[in-house]
Amino acid sequence: MSFSVSLHAVAPAELKKAREDNERFGAIFGEDESDEASAKAPCLELADFTDTAMLLHYAGCVTLHKTFDFDGFADEELEYSSYDIRVATPAKVKKIADELARVTLERVREKGLATEYRTDRTRETVTAEGYVEQFAEIERARDFFAAAAKAGHAVVAAGG
Repeated sequence: MSFSVSLHAVAPAELKKAREDNERFGAIFGEDESDEASAKAPCLELADFTDTAMLLHYAGCVTLHKTFDFDGFADEELEYSSYDIRVATPAKVKKIADELARVTLERVREKGLATEYRTDRTRETVTAEGYVEQFAEIERARDFFAAAAKAGHAVVAAGG
């Protein structure tokens, strides 16, 4: 089963408000149309998040996988509506961006083929050519985290 996640880059002050009142996550996720902050917050939808996170983990991006592991225990259990929430502080966002900047298609392909990686969605082993499509999502994540790190933002991930 494929697991999609939406990533939201938010200013630390906005994240602090949401931690104090979880209803503020509605503004971060764009569900509160009266709040202009959500309209300005960059968002990235990752349709194949499980595959992206695992392949990046194999390629050496352990921080992203540990921070946004929806199957494991979170240091801080945050919930809003039907979403499970994971948070990367600005320091973790910078570390994730640095790790992603070093990832190449060749490295992801090499590690994926070595482990005979099976997609979460189809359970089929990914072929050498199949990594090109998956790497497009990795590149979008790389660009998103680079921009969030540059802005000094935290990243809130909502899955469910």
